[in-house]
Amino acid sequence: PLPHEVLIQVSHAGVCRTDLSVIYNKIQTPTPLIPGHEFSGRVTGTGSQIPIDSLGTRVTAHPLLPCLNCPTCQIQLNACPDAQFLGIDRNGAFAEFICVPFNSTFVLPPEVSDLKGAYTEPVAASLAVLNAPIQPQEKGFIHGSNRIAQLTSDILALRGFQDIIMAENIPEGTSFDFIIETQGDKSPFSKLVKALRPK
Repeated sequence: PLPHEVLIQVSHAGVCRTDLSVIYNKIQTPTPLIPGHEFSGRVTGTGSQIPIDSLGTRVTAHPLLPCLNCPTCQIQLNACPDAQFLGIDRNGAFAEFICVPFNSTFVLPPEVSDLKGAYTEPVAASLAVLNAPIQPQEKGFIHGSNRIAQLTSDILALRGFQDIIMAENIPEGTSFDFIIETQGDKSPFSKLVKALRPK
């Protein structure tokens, strides 16, 4: 590991649609490259700037790694224009070991297993919809039936949203207060916008 990094022995790694896009060359990446960005593991080595008591800690990591040097990083790390994504810009977690910056790791509490810990990133991605100005009494549509769609539906249900439809296709003649797109496909976007109620 570099001075600001930790070496993690990977315990579990999830396979994401993004990883499949990398594997099938649908996303341009350096080659050769190890994919994978959803994972959990144990710290087995530390860089010179990292406390030695981090050894043995069970962690997961944020896959978007900021440069830490630009002016944006001084304000908001997750908006870094030069950030690198694990498994796309640099080697990822489909390996026995991975090095990541220490400040990108998150300690897994004892009640979260290594398997569940590897699921942290997709759950966080789904939780991001709660940053939008949507309300539980509104009618929503989740476009897709994939893992992120199901996770998002579950999270909205836990937050009291009851009028949510999840499907591959927009129901004819129905309009919605909000729509969440999970397919990553641009082609139906204009139809989705038309299915939104005014304002």
